[in-house]
Amino acid sequence: MRFKPSQQAMTLIEVMIAAVIIVIATLGLLQAFALSTRLNDEAKEKTIAMEAAREKLEELRAYEFQEIYRVYNYDSYDDPGGPGTGPGPNFEVEGLNVRPGDYDGMAGRIVFPARETVVDAELGMPRDLNGDGFVTDHDISLDYIVLPLSIYVEWSGRQGPREIRLQTLLGERSMPQ
Repeated sequence: MRFKPSQQAMTLIEVMIAAVIIVIATLGLLQAFALSTRLNDEAKEKTIAMEAAREKLEELRAYEFQEIYRVYNYDSYDDPGGPGTGPGPNFEVEGLNVRPGDYDGMAGRIVFPARETVVDAELGMPRDLNGDGFVTDHDISLDYIVLPLSIYVEWSGRQGPREIRLQTLLGERSMPQ
């Protein structure tokens, strides 16, 4: 009995070829799924870090301008409420793993350049921070009128060490008359 070409059954070779194509397609989909999961995790980590930096910046802005440096610098003896009353420059970031070897166990830190001669292009430094018309190497931390700062969040992510930096310039807010 002969079959018409439209009625012929598939050969074993055709079945094997179809199976190989299905396996390759499935492996490609699994690899794409794994990549998207990894990218999603990385994006989540970065979002947590950026949100923590923004929240810390808003916390800074809640203080009187002339107190910001004293509250968040490394010297706990100049805290406006008395020695050791300010939070200092380091802060925790919930949801991120601290880098191995981090000395304080906190992923976040605030950095102020206390000298006008610090070179940092992203902060527009060096610059006159106290309005005296000169850029000097003297400590101006007590008489600045513009306060540059960087907020770093450094963590150990799925793909190794990660870091974000939020930098800004703060100035004294004046109340409308």
